[in-house]
Amino acid sequence: THTRTRTPKASFVQFISNISPTEVECGGGTYIRSLVRDIGRALDSRAHMTRLVRTKHGRFTESDALREQDWNAERLLQALETCSIDLLPEKKLNWRKR
Repeated sequence: THTRTRTPKASFVQFISNISPTEVECGGGTYIRSLVRDIGRALDSRAHMTRLVRTKHGRFTESDALREQDWNAERLLQALETCSIDLLPEKKLNWRKR
């Protein structure tokens, strides 16, 4: 039995000395750290990550994220309600106490 895998799409944004910011578009189950390691091996070298930023997950992007300074009960409840409306439009969930 063969398993189908989807190859991630990688773009090397720039190369400065030994640092190369990279953008990767991939599906679920892709291990980015392993991908970086494998790129290093393919170049007969070593590679590691110093930073990882997820800019999109499903239909949610960075602009949908709740900033850390806004982490309070009211804002978290608003975010949960918004997500429930977006993901389950037929079932509006109410997270607030009645």
